[in-house]
Amino acid sequence: MSSPTPTSELVRRAQAGQASATDELCARYAPRVRGLVAVRMGRPLRAMVDCDDVVQETMLTAMQRLPQFTGPTDGSFICWLARIVGSRVQDALRADRAQKRGGGHVRRRADLGVTTLANLAGRAPSPSSTLAARELDPALERALLELGAPAREIVYCRLVLDMSHAEVAAELGLANEDSARAQFHRALAKLRERMQPPGEG
Repeated sequence: MSSPTPTSELVRRAQAGQASATDELCARYAPRVRGLVAVRMGRPLRAMVDCDDVVQETMLTAMQRLPQFTGPTDGSFICWLARIVGSRVQDALRADRAQKRGGGHVRRRADLGVTTLANLAGRAPSPSSTLAARELDPALERALLELGAPAREIVYCRLVLDMSHAEVAAELGLANEDSARAQFHRALAKLRERMQPPGEG
């Protein structure tokens, strides 16, 4: 079996106009984008906005802006996608607020499914093994959203975006790989604390 085409090569081909490379990029990264959208939307917004709408908008925007991408690694590409996710989620939140001000009726749409975050609680052997449609664990989501922004971003990068410690350090402006590793373990400890049932030592 041949090895998967590197992301950098797919990006180069897609930037040159090769439709099959664009399709493969979307197929490869849409599940990871969906997991990231699930986390960043949060419980209240998830009840109002279809996760898949945000995923589709993110991927469409990314493919339209692909000529602007110049990063050298898989990690830099997923971080670039993550920044687009953040913008699309904020757009969704603003749209919902505008609808409320206009007296619009908020209704629940599609439930969330794909996410790699079950790994944070030790509930799955690897991020890739959780790519199946199911509802995000409410306790896990709540614990993650309770973390401060720096800790949450490190968790995103390591366990949602599957980046190396070196890539995390470069993306978040940390001193070095060791600093990223230490901060990730501290963030993970805080997350597990919040996941622990009351009364357990």
